[in-house]
Amino acid sequence: MAAASIPKSSNFLFWEHWFLMTATVIVCAFLGYVVYDAVMATASEVLQRLLVISPLIMMIAVHWLSALFSLQEQEVSLGWPYIEPEAHLGA
Repeated sequence: MAAASIPKSSNFLFWEHWFLMTATVIVCAFLGYVVYDAVMATASEVLQRLLVISPLIMMIAVHWLSALFSLQEQEVSLGWPYIEPEAHLGA
């Protein structure tokens, strides 16, 4: 009968495991920082544009809502003050 084979330990030593783990953590941290920096730069540009455009969006929304409410009251609003027809006839 053949002798039972003895399982061999890994060929890597402790410092080799430590080096691989450290290198992996450093590479992942660097890649995470690069991705984070790119995402934050893009988000900053989008928010900056939104901040510039927001007053225009608010003015359009207010105009649209005022037109919507004036249509619900069955009045045609041209944006001029209302003048009664009898006021300019000269009674």
